[in-house]
Amino acid sequence: MFQRLTTAANGLFENTSEVFQYELSSVPSSIFDCNRLPREACKSNLADAIWACGSDCIHEIDGEGFQYVLDGGSLLQRLPWTHGDSFGDITQMYVDHVIRKYKDPVIVFDSYPELPSIKDITHLRRTKGIISPNINFTSSMPCKTKKELFMSNSHNKQSLINMLCDKLKDNGIRCKNATDDADLLIALTAVDCALSSEVVVIGEDTDVLVLLIHHVNQQSKRVIFKSDKMAINKKLKIWNIQQTKGFLGKMSVIYCLFYIP
Repeated sequence: MFQRLTTAANGLFENTSEVFQYELSSVPSSIFDCNRLPREACKSNLADAIWACGSDCIHEIDGEGFQYVLDGGSLLQRLPWTHGDSFGDITQMYVDHVIRKYKDPVIVFDSYPELPSIKDITHLRRTKGIISPNINFTSSMPCKTKKELFMSNSHNKQSLINMLCDKLKDNGIRCKNATDDADLLIALTAVDCALSSEVVVIGEDTDVLVLLIHHVNQQSKRVIFKSDKMAINKKLKIWNIQQTKGFLGKMSVIYCLFYIP
């Protein structure tokens, strides 16, 4: 807008309304916020639209013998920390939670490499510019900072994931670490598991939902996508991926072409 007004003020056009027919900026201003970061996509709207046009095809989980695949990032956010607990206590809390709720799960974690990645802008937006300093901690060291602040630093988060993975593996729980963002690896892990057993993927990310719709085979065992959140005021959505893919039909290809990150 500043560039447009400047151009109009210089009298370069007899009819100043012509100025507003052009973007007059080096990048499309419509895709950036005032803080100069790309606008955040409201991805939940896509999930709501898919649910609205095929909710009659979604069913509750019934039966046993499911293979669970957990989004590690969602797991890290799920449990609150108690101020002053040691990092060993914090990781043990996650282990106890997994053992209590899931039988023989596979947990897929993000990785946070030092090199730049496509998720850097997303991480920066989430921290709102407030980032914790690097903390070199041990399992016996108490956590004296808030969880959100600690997790805002990618170095801290990666160190915690490494410690948690070691403890999970010591308890016989399988872990996978993506090279960066875990969404695709979560979907592909579910696809592999569905060759031999029915699968429940635990997570909240719309990216994972879309990737499952794209990659899951209609002829494989049933794949379910659901949240680990506790329903309070409304019923949680449980997605039967094959049925969702079935009612979307050819539309699922269009969704994925335009949406898959």
